[in-house]
Amino acid sequence: MLARRINGTCFASDMRNEVDRLFGGVFDAALAVPSVATAVRTYAPAVDIVENDDGVVVQIEVPGLAMEDLDVVVKRDRLEIAGTPSDEKLADGEGYLRRERRFGSFRRVFTLSVEIDAAAVKADLRNGVLTVTLPKAAAAKPRKIEVSYEKN
Repeated sequence: MLARRINGTCFASDMRNEVDRLFGGVFDAALAVPSVATAVRTYAPAVDIVENDDGVVVQIEVPGLAMEDLDVVVKRDRLEIAGTPSDEKLADGEGYLRRERRFGSFRRVFTLSVEIDAAAVKADLRNGVLTVTLPKAAAAKPRKIEVSYEKN
């Protein structure tokens, strides 16, 4: 176990969150230049990629997005996932006291290490997680080779 758990929480994760909280505002003034702030604060949702014998499964966190807000494209050995959330409008007279949730358009591109059957790719959105299932092409799937034996 890499991180020791204290009271059911990950100590390393708690420490990172505390350091982020303490030093997070220190660099805000330095990032006030729009070009630098935009480059540093690019929104990139978290992703998990798993390969198994049948293919590749990509899970990406996209809370609050609908399928209409997402584009999933497979081109040769690349998977592109892009999203543009609908802008949240506040009612007249309302204003944010604090806004920490990430928002904005994103585009993630992944190079696939195996040949994919593009016609069989499926995308499913459930509970804020987009799951893209990319089956391997028949030529890329592992197959057992029978060994022949000839007696002398």
